[in-house]
Amino acid sequence: MASAESAAATPTIDELQQAERALTFDYGDAPAAAPAGGRGLGVFAMFRVILVLALVAAAIYGLVFLLKRGKAAGASANIDPFLKVLAITPLTAKSAAAVLGLGDKAWLVGIGDNSVSLIAEFSDKETIDAMRLAYSEKDAATRAKYINFKDILSKLTGAKNTSPNIENNLSQGALKKQRDRLKGL
Repeated sequence: MASAESAAATPTIDELQQAERALTFDYGDAPAAAPAGGRGLGVFAMFRVILVLALVAAAIYGLVFLLKRGKAAGASANIDPFLKVLAITPLTAKSAAAVLGLGDKAWLVGIGDNSVSLIAEFSDKETIDAMRLAYSEKDAATRAKYINFKDILSKLTGAKNTSPNIENNLSQGALKKQRDRLKGL
């Protein structure tokens, strides 16, 4: 008896097809309803798209402006052309040793969480010049490595580039002359 009830409860293929036809929408030959304002809806939609695109572009511009401003504020600590961090190496997760150079002198300092301690003072001109040379080579390589969008655009358009960041503006001859001059001292 149980098998007869389950067979009667199972729908046939014809019943399924009729149920599917009942779910489909038949619009017939009726034309689609036109908007009440004629072309007004299209103009409004176009205006809304342009407005949204302008707002997105303004948001991206504002984000880039804030990121550049934050980067410039972080870099303002290293503006002094005379005081340089010639070398730095981490010792532990929260401490480091650094060589600071100013004029003809250099200092090896220990940097901790809440303190900076003088470890040694260098006055040997050759050692300081060698550290300055290594620093300038590292700095030049870093500047050449990071090229901004303006540099790429000027390179593609063939415009004259005055930025010091691009590799072509870095004169290898000038760097070699400086190296030879420092070796001669």
